[in-house]
Amino acid sequence: AADGEAGLGELQRSRPDLLITDYLMPGMTGAELVRQARGMYPELPMMIATGYADMRLIEEVVGEDMVLNKPFQLAELAASVERALAKRG
Repeated sequence: AADGEAGLGELQRSRPDLLITDYLMPGMTGAELVRQARGMYPELPMMIATGYADMRLIEEVVGEDMVLNKPFQLAELAASVERALAKRG
């Protein structure tokens, strides 16, 4: 989706297996998207991609979910997706 609002709309229309979002987006942060998505799908694994320097703030928001540090390699993304989906069961 192009921004957080569009992402929420997509979440309402479909039931994804995994949510991957950027932290900095137009309209709302990835943290806010995760918070709202968590209300819709509490068990949905979520990942936030970020190049933001203060990781403590982001980790507080996402909790058990994963933070994917940018820039990342495709292999890192694939491994993170695999881990997130495995946690789901």
